[in-house]
Amino acid sequence: MTKSAINFYVLIEDINSSASVAAALERLGYDSTIYYNLKRLQVNKNDFNIIILEPRLTGWKWLAAFIKIIKKHPKLPFILFSHEIIQKKNLFQISDDIPVFLANDQESLKEIIKKIIIIFKISKIKILFVDDEEQILKSYLRILRKTQWEIFTASNGEDALKVLTQEQIDLVVTDIKMPKMHGVELVSRIRKDYKKMPVLVCSAYKGMQEDQDLKFNGIDGFIEKPIDPDVLENKLKELLKIQGGYRVL
Repeated sequence: MTKSAINFYVLIEDINSSASVAAALERLGYDSTIYYNLKRLQVNKNDFNIIILEPRLTGWKWLAAFIKIIKKHPKLPFILFSHEIIQKKNLFQISDDIPVFLANDQESLKEIIKKIIIIFKISKIKILFVDDEEQILKSYLRILRKTQWEIFTASNGEDALKVLTQEQIDLVVTDIKMPKMHGVELVSRIRKDYKKMPVLVCSAYKGMQEDQDLKFNGIDGFIEKPIDPDVLENKLKELLKIQGGYRVL
């Protein structure tokens, strides 16, 4: 099975910690580069990178390195690894807004790496919203601004189909009554080439709320306008099979 393209940069000076990290990454099937000189560290912006940093680096160098790197790459995942860290029962992420994790042994390190990779995959989710009202499209962007998903918009069915040929979209959310191309026709066109792609209808038209109507038209769910932000986000997670921050593939 091909692994995701991930670069691990390990900043550790303790021999035992270095050996533990190398063993954990080897068991996961990844290679890593261990740096002892922080000045030589070069993070490739075009790749997905994970920094594993030892908090006990001599003279608090780890903190200086952490501050320097996180200022330059604020979304770069960090794992602070040390056998001296007192670990809670669950994986510990310092903050929901900062991708910094704590690990104190091989097992916790492996589980955190798996979690980061899953989060990274979720952040790559692309959702297309189709609606002829510009304000509605803006409201979707506003509602989902704090999520990690990449949002695309189209004001009609024809533009939506163009987006689908240009981007690897994971889910489509569409209105029903639109000019140029009716929402049902759009769903039908989508189903010809993307049979398993989830399609959610958000519309003030109540005639498609019955389950048999949805299935007959190849629609996976219906939300009535005006949209409740929590209902929308929960429905998207349901269709994308995201549970507790993980995507069940």
